[in-house]
Amino acid sequence: MAQLHSIARRGRRESPARGSRAQRGADFGDEIRLVLGSRMEYVDAVHRLSEDIGRAAGLKRCDAFHLSLAVREAFTNALTHGNGLDERKKVRLKYEVLDDAVRVCIVDEGEGFKLEEVPDPLSPENLDRTVGRGLFLIRSYVDKLDVRRSPRGGSRLCLTKRRPQGKRRSATSGRKRT
Repeated sequence: MAQLHSIARRGRRESPARGSRAQRGADFGDEIRLVLGSRMEYVDAVHRLSEDIGRAAGLKRCDAFHLSLAVREAFTNALTHGNGLDERKKVRLKYEVLDDAVRVCIVDEGEGFKLEEVPDPLSPENLDRTVGRGLFLIRSYVDKLDVRRSPRGGSRLCLTKRRPQGKRRSATSGRKRT
């Protein structure tokens, strides 16, 4: 938890140490898991962490920012709609650096929902309503959105943002051979 708060407080102008992991980039197969209580205080930290992971994975600055906005919205939805801001309920995040993409899965402990039942915010009868706008924004910022029911009963949203061709690596590239 201290690392999450440390990342959240870190200034944008601060540059990584020479040869640091952030400067080298994330490796194919890297994974980070977080389990957080349903507290709005974590939203900014999750946003910054998501952007930092996207940049470390080789996403362009604007693509890393888009990923972080989508994760921020999905995390906020998990806190408020999924868990009802019940601090006893947890939100689980899993960040994965894949060969061709960065994937972030967010799981809440709420009742769950069916994506097809969420009203289209662009249809004329919903233009003055706020329902469905968050999912609309998430879809617009990522390359793929997968929504499923979690085995624990809540919702599981997986957001995927493709990595640029030049940043993709095999499982062995960039690693020292012994």
